[in-house]
Amino acid sequence: MSKNKKNFVYYELASACIFMVGVLYTLLPTLYGSNNLGELNVNDLFLSMTLVLSCLNLALFYIIGKNPTSECLYFSICASLCGIVNLIITPYFENSVTLAISILAITITFSLVKLFTVDYYHDRKDAFYYIEGILAIILLIVGMIISISVFNNPVIEIMELGFFMIIMGVIESIKGATKCLLKAPRFLGKIKF
Repeated sequence: MSKNKKNFVYYELASACIFMVGVLYTLLPTLYGSNNLGELNVNDLFLSMTLVLSCLNLALFYIIGKNPTSECLYFSICASLCGIVNLIITPYFENSVTLAISILAITITFSLVKLFTVDYYHDRKDAFYYIEGILAIILLIVGMIISISVFNNPVIEIMELGFFMIIMGVIESIKGATKCLLKAPRFLGKIKF
C-alpha cells in the first residue's frame, strides 16, 4: 500500500472516530434520559471533546509524520489550549456562557490553523487550497452559529456539541478524501485544468 493510501486510511479513521463521538453526544439525551441530564456537566463533555481531538490529532502527527503544514500538531495544541481555557473560565461564568466561549475559541483557533494551511498551499500553487479554504469557512460559520445559539438547556447544549463534532468529522473526512484524490495520478489525468 502506498504512503498516500495509508495516510488516507489514517485520516479517515480519525475522522470516523470524531464523527462517532459526535453521534454519541447527539444520542446522549436519548441514551441517558433527558430527565437525568441535569446531573451531567456540559463543560465536562467539552473537555472530553477537546481530549479526543487533541489525542487523535497528536496520534495522526506521530503516525503520518511531519507533513508540510504540521496541521495535526497545531490542531492538537489548539484543542488542548481550548480545554485549558474552558477549565480556567468555568468558575467565573455559568455553563452556557462557558460553553459558548469555548466553542467559539476552538472554532477560531481551528480556522486560523486552516488559514495557515490555505496560505501554505496557495504559495505552492496547489489546487488543494480551494478545498481547504472552503472547509475553513464552513467550519468558522458552523462554529459561530453553534456558539451563538447555545441555550441554558443541557439537552440542547449536548446535542449542539454533538453536531459540532459530527460536522468536524465530516470536514476532516472531506479534506482527507480530496487530498488523496488530488495526489492520485488516475484522478488527475481525468481532470482538465
